[in-house]
Amino acid sequence: ILKPCRVCTSICANFLHSSAQLYENANAGANPEVERSLSIRRRRCCYDVVMLSFVVMVLGWMIFQSNCWSDDDEFKLLTSILESKNSFVVPLARAHSHNDYQQERPLEMALEAGFCSMEADIYLIKQELVLGHVKPTERLLETHYLNPLMKRTLQYEEKENGEEDTKNPIVKPVYSQSLPLSIPCEQITLLVDMKHEKLVYGYSVADIWTVLDDTLDRLNREANATVFECYSNDNGSPIIESKSTLTGQLSPVRVVVSGVDRDDIKQLAKDMVNKKTRCSTLDGRDIDVVDSDRDIKMVQTMVSAKFEENFQKMSLLELSQYVAKAHHRNMRVRFWDTENALELWDKLIAAGVDLIGTDSLSVLRVYLVGE
Repeated sequence: ILKPCRVCTSICANFLHSSAQLYENANAGANPEVERSLSIRRRRCCYDVVMLSFVVMVLGWMIFQSNCWSDDDEFKLLTSILESKNSFVVPLARAHSHNDYQQERPLEMALEAGFCSMEADIYLIKQELVLGHVKPTERLLETHYLNPLMKRTLQYEEKENGEEDTKNPIVKPVYSQSLPLSIPCEQITLLVDMKHEKLVYGYSVADIWTVLDDTLDRLNREANATVFECYSNDNGSPIIESKSTLTGQLSPVRVVVSGVDRDDIKQLAKDMVNKKTRCSTLDGRDIDVVDSDRDIKMVQTMVSAKFEENFQKMSLLELSQYVAKAHHRNMRVRFWDTENALELWDKLIAAGVDLIGTDSLSVLRVYLVGE
């Protein structure tokens, strides 16, 4: 892309220089030599304009080509990789599907690739949680994520009359068919990024969280089981129902809410703590804030940060110390805006970063599995 840019700059400079000289010469009066020179310069200007248009078209085409990897392309590549291996799913504890709802088949592709964390951006529109990043879509969080996860993790035994015993379901891990219980990823993470533009949509981050948490609680009660992990705010610990889980320790899905501004995080944490039973935890932007705020300390289980210059310049030791600081406070670490670069992934994993995010499921899967 840089070469056409340099050519484009040169042509523009020549064009402007020629135009200025033409203007000056035209004001100097008629002269055979001047007229001949003007004629040559006019042709040169026409040539420059044509070349400039061509370069702009080529540059535009190249930029388009670099961004034309569609969700359908990703789906086809991932499908071909999985079919070529013809093996069971390998759960990948560090794999995080960033903006997962933009994939050809949201949630399904991430689970087929073995991802143990996925992200969905939501808006609150007329008391319904709809998916969307820049703007709301018509797809619902409950339809594309919550209900499929319920269906995947609930198992019903048959009564003597052949009907399913819906009152006493067995809750199994998301990867129960391929995951030995000794391997991490018994519980997957659903990171819900709350988009709150109160002036546009009329809802605050607290409004969105309330609807989300009530929805998770309702689905658990309807299923008579805890698929989405809930917490007692007496001590902030998970509510364990060993009778309804295969392991007796973790519910299959932990929901973590993200996208909370620093100005709103203290109030949201207070709202979460004041709710007797909540079914989500908090993703924050700072590590040190948990030391000074009891409410945040009780509800924050993850810290996410943009991988900008200050992190990019860190040595492996410095990055490891940052991660260790978060782990000491019982928080997992995730960076966003990271490149799909193998050297960077090597560094993040060596530093102990918990979740590696990507929009390209196939590339990260191949890297983590070691194929």
